[in-house]
Amino acid sequence: MAIGAVVTFASASGNYFLQVITIAVAFILFGVPCTGLWLLFGASLKNLLSNPVRRRTFNVVMALLLVASLVPTMHELYVQRII
Repeated sequence: MAIGAVVTFASASGNYFLQVITIAVAFILFGVPCTGLWLLFGASLKNLLSNPVRRRTFNVVMALLLVASLVPTMHELYVQRII
């Protein structure tokens, strides 16, 4: 992901080293807290999802949310007559 960010956001016309350092610092400043929150969320879910009924409910809700997230895209494709 970091390589993709450098390729996308760094330009050859400027100070390339400074741009790479800036991107790396941004990854550290935002990546570490986000990863920490993700780990805490996962640890708290471990206790919640130890019950098979709650785990099944969680999986169904997540599946429905995933399908619901596709609805706007599918609607837009339908309006544009792509599908």
